[in-house]
Amino acid sequence: MVDKYGDHFFSCQSFNKTTMSNAIRDGDAVDTEKKGVVKTAPLSRPFDWFMDVNHVTAATLRQGTALSTVGFDVIVISPPSPSDLLQYAPLENTTRLLRNGEKGKFMRVKGGTNKLTGHTISPDQLMGAIVDSHQALIPQVVDPWGKWNELFERTLIGDRAAPPVPSYPALRRNAQRMHELACSTRVPFGLLNSANKNWKTSHSDLWYGDSYLAADPKTWALQQIGLTITTALTAHLIAGHDNLSLPHPSST
Repeated sequence: MVDKYGDHFFSCQSFNKTTMSNAIRDGDAVDTEKKGVVKTAPLSRPFDWFMDVNHVTAATLRQGTALSTVGFDVIVISPPSPSDLLQYAPLENTTRLLRNGEKGKFMRVKGGTNKLTGHTISPDQLMGAIVDSHQALIPQVVDPWGKWNELFERTLIGDRAAPPVPSYPALRRNAQRMHELACSTRVPFGLLNSANKNWKTSHSDLWYGDSYLAADPKTWALQQIGLTITTALTAHLIAGHDNLSLPHPSST
C-alpha cells in the first residue's frame, strides 16, 4: 500500500527521482549541463543549469563580482520521516530538510576523471576547483510540496539574509568554502527584484508577459518556475502510480 500523500514515491529508491529533477532543470529555458567547468575533469557537469555573469549589468546593479558563472544543481528531497514528524514542528522540518539538501549538494558524491590523462580528483577537490576558477554553485532544492530552499530563494528575491553556514567535516573543506561563497555578497542575489526595477524603468507601459497576470519579469518568472516544478512533481507521482506493482489476489 502507498500512503495517501504519496510520500513513498519520493522516499523509496525504487522510484528514481532523476527524471523529475531533470524536468525541473529543463523547464527553465536556460543553458544546461555545462562541460569544462573544471579543467582537470572537463567532462564533469556539476551544474544542472547555469548563467554567465554579465559584469556590466552586475556593476550597474551595484553587485559587482569577480565570478564568471553561477551554476545551479537541482535535487528533489524526500519528505520527513515518521520520527521527524514526531520530533519537529512542520515548518522546522521543512527548513531543516531543505538545508540538509543544500549541504548534501555541496558535499557532492562524484568526483571527476580526465580521460586523456587518467587524472582523477575527489568530490571535494572538484568543488575546490570550481571555487578557485571564480565560479559558484547554488543548490536548487525542492521538497515534495514544491517549496524551495533559502539560498535559491535569495538568488531570485534577495529580500533576506543568507542562512547560516553549517559546519563540515575536515575532509570537506572545499564544500564549506563553496557554501560560504554561496552565502556571500560575491554571488549576485535578488535577480528578479532587480529585473523588475529595470523593466519598470524602461518599459513602464508594457506587460512583460502575455497579460496583466504576468505584467513584470518577477511575476512571470515565478509563474514559470512554479509551473515547471508542479508539472515535474505531478509527472513523478503519476509515473510512480503507473509503475507500482501490487500483488494479485490469490485464488482459493
